[in-house]
Amino acid sequence: MNDIKSLRAMLYTLGNVTTKEVTKFAFMNKTADPVTKRRSQEIYDALSEKLNIYAWACGRYGQHMYSPELGNQYAQELKKRILEEYDLSFDYSIQMAGHPVFHHMHPYFIIVDYIPFFDLSIFDKIHFPYVTKTYEANQDFLYYEAKGIITYTPIQRYMLINWLNIDPCKVTSICSGVTGFVKENHKKVNTKNIIWVGKDFQRKGGKDVIEAFKILHQEDSQYSLTMVGADEDIECGHGIVSYPFMDDNFEKLNQLYDEAAVLVMPSYKENLGLVYLEAMAHKIPVVVTSRGGFAEIIRRTGGGEVVRPGNIDDICDAIRTILNSSQYEQYAEQAYNFAYKNARWDVATDRMIDAMQRWMSGQPVPDDYNDYSICEKYEKYKTRINDGVK
Repeated sequence: MNDIKSLRAMLYTLGNVTTKEVTKFAFMNKTADPVTKRRSQEIYDALSEKLNIYAWACGRYGQHMYSPELGNQYAQELKKRILEEYDLSFDYSIQMAGHPVFHHMHPYFIIVDYIPFFDLSIFDKIHFPYVTKTYEANQDFLYYEAKGIITYTPIQRYMLINWLNIDPCKVTSICSGVTGFVKENHKKVNTKNIIWVGKDFQRKGGKDVIEAFKILHQEDSQYSLTMVGADEDIECGHGIVSYPFMDDNFEKLNQLYDEAAVLVMPSYKENLGLVYLEAMAHKIPVVVTSRGGFAEIIRRTGGGEVVRPGNIDDICDAIRTILNSSQYEQYAEQAYNFAYKNARWDVATDRMIDAMQRWMSGQPVPDDYNDYSICEKYEKYKTRINDGVK
């Protein structure tokens, strides 16, 4: 089998992007979410440095993703446009999870950042209102036929193995890359500034963060709170400042991270939470909830605290523990060390390429392929969540 780096690949991501001259093809939606826009660009930039990306198709992101009629129609439209403008002489494709596009023509790999028909709050397979049976069947088919599957969290891997009976040897977990790493000797300013970064104010626990902050601010006026990107109006003053979503102004976001001491995002549901990785890359400890893919990582590696969702006392205690502790530097170092070891794009892409090379060559990727991919037993996690344990 040829070295995968020498083979020609089609990359299929989601969201609007600014296409580079070297890109052979892009099909874009100008109303795309800016987060998806930046993530698509980052994935393309990182993979194209090491792989021969012959063509890049950038699909729409939105409601059509969960509609079998619109989604399948869109996939066929995308395929037709590529066939009209370019030949399909690539050797394999890499795509974010979505509707099947090139599965009949070439081997394909899937990068999974979100599994919409799994509820991470209870680790059960459920049917969201916008996820139809047909869409779910499309997804099942997509996973079954894939040459290999990369998930961003170990929990997602175990979901696919437990619920869809995917061969464990063809699913591995590789942490997503992020940008904006500070230098290893970077020292945080002595502050009690809490930061929350997100868009979905309710799901990502924005209200809970504000409630917890008000309690802490009454105890100590040195506490401050920076809210970034909330899709609801925030009442500022008394230590609270709010910024609009600034995904196109990453320099400003990096500045806000540098000014923060702890990131608190107590989400009610979360697959990964890229802002956790971004914060850790800035040597910021994080507070996460037990309902998400990142809780297990924090439990195993340190770098933060795990709280129960919706529990204000837990959130307050976690913030006090991190910020009032003589071990703050240890929290910060553990956070940074995890991110540096796993979330640099050069590390992430090397791992992805090695896994895809193994799968393309007919070799399994072992369960303990890398320490990031090891997950505690599924049933233990389910019991812990349902019992309300942190």
